[in-house]
Amino acid sequence: MRVGGGWNTYTTISGYADGLVARDKAGVLWKYNDRRVAPSASKPFDARAKVGGGWNVYNTLAGTEDLGRWNGLDLLARTTDGEVYAYRGKPSGFGHVPTTRTKVGWNWDIYNAVI
Repeated sequence: MRVGGGWNTYTTISGYADGLVARDKAGVLWKYNDRRVAPSASKPFDARAKVGGGWNVYNTLAGTEDLGRWNGLDLLARTTDGEVYAYRGKPSGFGHVPTTRTKVGWNWDIYNAVI
């Protein structure tokens, strides 16, 4: 099912919390929430909201449930050097967004994918 156009502007897309996150070519991370009002198969998301810039330092993003370190949803981010950071999910006016990061791994550059 087609869910709109223009997704080729993103270099990485991952399911996250109550929707998904997408990083554009400039390194800006955007959050799309599941549409709560009048959802449809062709329009499953609300308008995007900017999370922040500087996300090009990561080559992989993967949304996950709570890793047990705190209460909330997490976003894993891996650098090209193989360092893995968990971004704590924080409720906001626009659903959950990734906030404070904690280093949770290293040498993950030996893996092709983190999902």
